[in-house]
Amino acid sequence: MNANVIISCAVTGAGDTVGKHPAIPVTPRQIADSALEAHAAGAAIVHLHVRDPRSGKAARDPELYRETGNAGYLELASAQPARVRVVDATGTAHSVTGHALEAIADLLPAAAA
Repeated sequence: MNANVIISCAVTGAGDTVGKHPAIPVTPRQIADSALEAHAAGAAIVHLHVRDPRSGKAARDPELYRETGNAGYLELASAQPARVRVVDATGTAHSVTGHALEAIADLLPAAAA
């Protein structure tokens, strides 16, 4: 049996998780803090969606991706380059614009969806 374990943490969940649990991070600061906390707790992979801070619903606003990076998420790229960062722009029927893709690329993810 292999004792190696890879822990992946989806800090914002998917869909309407905000309506299901009050501790789901919503603001860029909360999302960045949760990502850093997950890595500190041992998660090798952090997967996140940005959310509209007013409604808590999934968002594709490029500025929210940038704010999440500026709020501390980019610290993962420099402080812990071996950790995997997954930034997700899926989850709604809306298409992902070039501006959102640029903002996602600014977060230096190892993977994006």
